[in-house]
Amino acid sequence: MVILVLLFIAWLLATIGLAGVSQAELSEKPLTGWRRCVRSAVYAIVRLMFGAVGFHRVRTVGEQATRQQAPVLAVAPHSSFYDGLAAVVTGGPTIVAKEENSFIPIVGSTR
Repeated sequence: MVILVLLFIAWLLATIGLAGVSQAELSEKPLTGWRRCVRSAVYAIVRLMFGAVGFHRVRTVGEQATRQQAPVLAVAPHSSFYDGLAAVVTGGPTIVAKEENSFIPIVGSTR
């Protein structure tokens, strides 16, 4: 139940944070201002969701590369829900997905 409540809150915040932003604007430049703060809040909530299923602390071995050294993080093969944990642990990079995912109810946009 906790995960569902957190998922709803994250979805609500993401919907508010992306209100009035076109797909073209999202492709051209990163979020700024208050929208960036909302994005950080959504990632914090997602981290709480992972905590609710038992990932309280994730140990990272080694040092994370800078964005200049490695601008792309690939998480594959997407065989479980926990693949998203890598994205959250690395500081919430921009997630790329196929366009069809934007039409999935609740998870996608409301276009």
